[in-house]
Amino acid sequence: MSRPEKLFYKRSEVCQMAGVQSHDLRTWETEFAIRPVKSKIGHCLYRRKDIDLLMKIKAMIYGEGLTISGARKRLEMMTPVPAGAEGTPVHDPTFDLLQDIRADLRALLTLLEGNDTNSVGGT
Repeated sequence: MSRPEKLFYKRSEVCQMAGVQSHDLRTWETEFAIRPVKSKIGHCLYRRKDIDLLMKIKAMIYGEGLTISGARKRLEMMTPVPAGAEGTPVHDPTFDLLQDIRADLRALLTLLEGNDTNSVGGT
C-alpha cells in the first residue's frame, strides 16, 4: 500500500526516498538554492516540489555523471521564462527568489492553519 501524499517530508524521509546521504541534500540545498521550511524545533521540511527537484539533481549527477556545475547549468536552461519576459535571461535570480518566498509563505500559512485547528480544544 502506498503512503498518502503529505505536505512536508523530513530530511530522513527524503534521504530514504532519494537514496542519498544527508550531507548530499545539504550540499544540494546550498548549490541549487533549495530552501526547505524549518519546523519550530529546527527540522528541515521538504515540499513535494523540493523533492522533485532533488530527484532531477540526483539523476543528473549520479545517473548522467554531471558535475554540480553542469547540473546547475542544465537546470538553468530548463527554467521557463516568465510570461511577457521576451529577451530576458532564462535564469532570473530575483524571480526565483520571489517564487521561493511565495512558496515558503504559503507553506507557513498551511502550517499555521494546521496548528490552529489542533490547538482548539474539544471541537
